[in-house]
Amino acid sequence: MSDAFYAVNRDLRLVYANRRLTEWTKRPWEELKDRPVWEVIPDGSDPDSLRRRFGAMGEARAARFETFSAALDAWIEGSIHRSDTGYSVYLQDVTIRKRMEEELHLAKLQAEAAALARSHLLEASGRDLRQPLEVIRISIDGLERTVRDHEQARGLARARLAADVIADAFDKLVEVAKLDGRLSVPNREVFAIRELLERIRETWAPLTREKRIGFELGPSEELVHSDQQMLGTILDNLVGNAIRYTERGRVWVECHATNDTVAIEVHDTGIGIPEDRLDDIFKEFQRLDPGSVVGMGLGLSIVMRTVALLGHRIAVQSEPGAGSCFQVAVPRGSWRHMASAHAPN
Repeated sequence: MSDAFYAVNRDLRLVYANRRLTEWTKRPWEELKDRPVWEVIPDGSDPDSLRRRFGAMGEARAARFETFSAALDAWIEGSIHRSDTGYSVYLQDVTIRKRMEEELHLAKLQAEAAALARSHLLEASGRDLRQPLEVIRISIDGLERTVRDHEQARGLARARLAADVIADAFDKLVEVAKLDGRLSVPNREVFAIRELLERIRETWAPLTREKRIGFELGPSEELVHSDQQMLGTILDNLVGNAIRYTERGRVWVECHATNDTVAIEVHDTGIGIPEDRLDDIFKEFQRLDPGSVVGMGLGLSIVMRTVALLGHRIAVQSEPGAGSCFQVAVPRGSWRHMASAHAPN
């Protein structure tokens, strides 16, 4: 047996010990027999603490404990089994497991600290860059009103696009860092999904008109239980991606309610996603069209992180050349919950 094992009577004197225990204690069984257990087991326990440990079992037939043995310089995990004549105890050296747990915990703390530092750095960088970017945009606005040369106008349009891309990229980098650093805390509430869909419509309708594609948001009177801002971020990224990769046809949003969830679906008739890329699209800096100057491939990464933070579910179906459907399953709310949330104290 790899575990040490011993048995004691009700007076806590040894009546049996296996070979593994004699190896641990470096004493033959003849020296151990009938000795009080606290004189034999080098786990740092005094007689009173051992009596309390066994006595605390009461009527229980079994119990477990974990302790550090200074004498063995090892973490010991034990299980105690009560019988009519006394107690049987199994001991196992779990030092390697404990050290691995400590190393994993330390690595987790270091990763969280690094994510927090990265978030603060990106936020500070974003603040420093927004002002010069705004100066650039204002300058472009002024030049666009005066320039008459067609080539110069095209150059200014490209400059405006570049400034917008940089601003959007920093916003998304900061959002990713916040999610990784656990700085974003959900504020869940019950609200009508139509309020969020109307804002989505106002945000994206101008771009769909510019691209001359259809944009429809099906009516829904459903209530959902979520963080309105975070869910809005999810849908903004999904709808924005759908419009970006759709040159003909339409983009539309539907809501389907079940007993306890509302499935919000974002459909498009765009380029679609190859089956072997369905998992990759949620990773950072992944784009279906690497040659595009728009976007950094962070939108769906933010979507996945935010969905996980909220405890929602996301699924995707797609056919190359025919379009895609992203579905986010959100807990369903109720008027009763909304009324209780707004009831006076």
